[in-house]
Amino acid sequence: MESGKVQLLSPEVASFQYFLRPGERASFVKSNNQLNISEVNTMKYTSWKDGILNIYNQPLVEVVKRLEKRYNQKFEFADELKDFPFTFTIKNEPLDEIIRIMEKIAPIKTKQEENVIVFQLDTEKVRELSR
Repeated sequence: MESGKVQLLSPEVASFQYFLRPGERASFVKSNNQLNISEVNTMKYTSWKDGILNIYNQPLVEVVKRLEKRYNQKFEFADELKDFPFTFTIKNEPLDEIIRIMEKIAPIKTKQEENVIVFQLDTEKVRELSR
């Protein structure tokens, strides 16, 4: 459970003040000077501090960035896969297990090329899915 609050102020409008509470997210639209407050699942944004990595509907290009950072591993992927979305949670699983999971939930396959893991489209899986 998250606790605390964050005070939002505006240098242009001295009277503006808003306190964000746990479970709230603020976004500012500069084009119309509008502040939007929305409800969010705080675990999605704070689980990193407990060693948990939440991937929620993120394209492969973003997933790869997070995996590279966490596992100190280089990745490459076919351009046709960059927008493929993934959703999963990582706690303390080894990288090879994460890759096996990704191969099960998406039409991808991986291969090791020297010190780089390469994601490729698994055309056989694609054919099976289209039947």
